[in-house]
Amino acid sequence: MEEIKYNIDGNSEDSLDSTDNIINDEVLLLNINGYEGAIDLLLDLAKRQKVDLLNISILELSEQYLQYVKNANKLNLEIASDYLVMAAWLAFLKSKILLPDEEEEELNGEELSKALKLQLTRLQAMRDAAKKLFKLDLLYTNRFPQGIISKEDKIIHVEDNTNLNDLLFSYSNVVRGKNLQNYNPPMKKLETIESALKRLNSLLNNDKDWQQLSLFLPAELDNSDNVFNSSVLAATFSATLELAKKGKVEIRQLNPFGDIFIRNKLESN
Repeated sequence: MEEIKYNIDGNSEDSLDSTDNIINDEVLLLNINGYEGAIDLLLDLAKRQKVDLLNISILELSEQYLQYVKNANKLNLEIASDYLVMAAWLAFLKSKILLPDEEEEELNGEELSKALKLQLTRLQAMRDAAKKLFKLDLLYTNRFPQGIISKEDKIIHVEDNTNLNDLLFSYSNVVRGKNLQNYNPPMKKLETIESALKRLNSLLNNDKDWQQLSLFLPAELDNSDNVFNSSVLAATFSATLELAKKGKVEIRQLNPFGDIFIRNKLESN
């Protein structure tokens, strides 16, 4: 028998190229009557007719494969599927030897090798396609479909024969049809100039001394009503100017923005 050289992984140097990418630390090692070693090497040797398949028990091969799957803690399913293809081809090769079909043209070792290589190539292509497929966005996970789109686009043509007068008439009808409500804002309490004049005349009397204008403000000022307070100040100041205009009082302010003083006007002799 020809001498066979092994590499570090236990393969022969002239094994199938298609089996080189499925050998790793999880190699399926067989121990069957007539052979002991890796399953891919057994398939390679059987293909080149360097191992007598009649001495290989297919039953033991199947049992050891199942035990390999059962005992593997972290089994690589891709490798296990490759081993399953190899085991099936070994069983097929032995069936051809034990039960040759006279009507069917017998395949030689090279043809069987090409067929095996084609099967492994297809298996690798399916695995690659599955990886690419699962890298895509998943429906209802990474992407969501659009709503139902109508196949028929309905175009509605509207003829508009209205003019500006029609629009104004329609708008006026809409406005008149609304429930209009009158707005009645609450009335604010305000001081008038007339009431301020009466108050100043009653307080001044015949007093000839200067007095601050703030002393003539009403005592009922509401600190919470700023509007009323402002109206009192404005009305009192306006009434003071009106009295000064009539020559009844004199007004004095020592400093800009300072206090305003008022007194009855002195009669000249």
